Amino acid sequence: MSAIRMVRRGLCQNGAKSRCGNGESPYRFDTLNGVTSMHEHFPESTRLGGGLMIRPVDPNDDSPMIYEWTRAKRARFWGMGWATQNDIRDIYYTLAASETHHAYVLSWEGRACAIFQTYDPRSDEVGQFYPVDNHDLGFHLMLGPRDVFSTSAPRSRAVRRVIEGLAPEVIRRTGARRLLADPDSNNERAIQRLRSIGFTPMSRVWLPGQAKQAELMIHDDARQFCTPYGI
Repeated sequence: MSAIRMVRRGLCQNGAKSRCGNGESPYRFDTLNGVTSMHEHFPESTRLGGGLMIRPVDPNDDSPMIYEWTRAKRARFWGMGWATQNDIRDIYYTLAASETHHAYVLSWEGRACAIFQTYDPRSDEVGQFYPVDNHDLGFHLMLGPRDVFSTSAPRSRAVRRVIEGLAPEVIRRTGARRLLADPDSNNERAIQRLRSIGFTPMSRVWLPGQAKQAELMIHDDARQFCTPYGI
């Protein structure tokens, strides 16, 4: 799952018109009104549940790691396979400057284990395709190398561990009531994992910003993630 549509608009704004057409962005990035800004609550390294830590992506320091991760087969749906390391650095500088789209590194036991990105659906092209609520929060999650958790553990267990540690704090702090995911419709594993934790498919839509067909999925009661048996 990738925020590549935001990324491509950001590259356009930075002058990379060859990848983005005329270089103009039709979307405004307004201040959140409903869900409070992730950056307000996670401006620096913060401890979460389950041994996880969250911190904002550092475009300079983290771009080599993210570049390496996006080369892997597991990241083919993240949508950055075309990007050079310099592109990735510029992409995350764009996200760092946004009021509504944010990017974080998650760590477990001191090792980076995932990239977590959030966005306000009202300021994103995905908001054209479903009835957005002020308390919706969209997200993307890319796991890092398998050996960060365990070489033998199923990937689905790693996803669950990350979400169990991450979701309660994000929801409590931001006030999100619904969570939105938009995996590639060909990413059957991601869709199944989201179903298993309570997400419901809404529709399949074409997202021009990512040049992909996405499966829009919603969790209607994000507060369930804040209970011991939420997921």
